[in-house]
Amino acid sequence: MTLLHGIARFDPDRGRRNRNAVKTIILRALSHARKDDVFCIQVGANDGKLADPIHGMITANGWTGLLIEPHPAYYRDLVALYADTPGIRTLNVGISDQEATLPLYHLAEDARGLYPAWARGCASLDESWMSAAIDRACDMEGITREDHHLARVDVPLVRLDGVLKDHKITRADILVVDVEGHEPAVMRSFDLDALSASVVIIECKSSGRRAQGAHVAQLEKAGFDVFRLSGDLYGVHRDRMTVPLSDMLQWIGYDALVAPGTPA
Repeated sequence: MTLLHGIARFDPDRGRRNRNAVKTIILRALSHARKDDVFCIQVGANDGKLADPIHGMITANGWTGLLIEPHPAYYRDLVALYADTPGIRTLNVGISDQEATLPLYHLAEDARGLYPAWARGCASLDESWMSAAIDRACDMEGITREDHHLARVDVPLVRLDGVLKDHKITRADILVVDVEGHEPAVMRSFDLDALSASVVIIECKSSGRRAQGAHVAQLEKAGFDVFRLSGDLYGVHRDRMTVPLSDMLQWIGYDALVAPGTPA
């Protein structure tokens, strides 16, 4: 019996029902299985807080890991956030399947006060994609776009397997990838089997169905059950993480009932 037996497998049209509860179950189950000794790798960490699935577990449960962010300004915020957090390492590079230096397109820092917070989390190597994201924010918020609102910065790109070798990392409990459409190249840049992860989270709002299908196939081949939760794919390794149902229910606020007078 797998951790989430009974929840539908990957379906690209699945709605958002119960997604937050299921995310909570998965992350707490991982912490439970590893007794809070969880090592994470995050590719595309942004400032460490914006729509971040693991920030709360790092601060509350003492997770450690390597957090990677290519954008210099976002990276400075990330470093400041975790400056006093033991066990957290950060790296200011981009990850891809080929080493290069490429422009990263993003919302200009002097325009960030005009836009919703999510727009700042949309830095992308794809200029047309980032431009469309800014247009979408303008339409939603009634913002008048100006040419300088779309900015670019050159960033170095390296392979993840090279980063792991340089930092002497041989395994991780959880991998999080959120790089606004560049996820396939990240997933081609290392050996997933060798990483021995229990959980993999891949942001896929920016990916087409072909890319999503490739992610699902890669994860399933590596032994993961894959679930779509809102705009993310959650891969849970079927042999590395099982917990009692009663514990999972307690994590989302459902305690077992006790008859009156029953000793605690």
